[in-house]
Amino acid sequence: MHPEDQQLLEIARDLCRKLGYYNLNPDTISWKEKMGIRRLPADHFMMLRGELQLSTRSMGQLTPDEWRPIIASGLIYFKTLTRNSLVGMLTTMLPIALLVPAILLLSIRYLAGSVLIYPVISALIVVTFLAGKRFLMYPKRLWFKADVEAARILGKES
Repeated sequence: MHPEDQQLLEIARDLCRKLGYYNLNPDTISWKEKMGIRRLPADHFMMLRGELQLSTRSMGQLTPDEWRPIIASGLIYFKTLTRNSLVGMLTTMLPIALLVPAILLLSIRYLAGSVLIYPVISALIVVTFLAGKRFLMYPKRLWFKADVEAARILGKES
């Protein structure tokens, strides 16, 4: 293993201890250029079964200390992603999935032949679109929260 890769692993292990993620223990690093057909951004970070996945676009471009905030933010993000995704799904998409069909059936039954059915259906479409947009923006908000938390732990200058 390259000495710089070993330093990155030590940084990741130290950050896991500092963040209280005792069940995470990165033991290998893999450098990826693409994920599927998509080329990975330079700040790509993923933790998968003890393996740190980093972008080849940054290989040799950053020092191990410059990797520290990226790794910290990525660890915080992936640790909170599953829990927060479930909460986000339950609070946005589940009510929409239950309420929209019920309201649609009631409006068709009681407003059939009335002009009022069009605004009701339009409102349901808008509400469904907005809830879907909110749910799809959730990961981006989590990245921003992870960056803020990493800055709080490591200091804004890093």
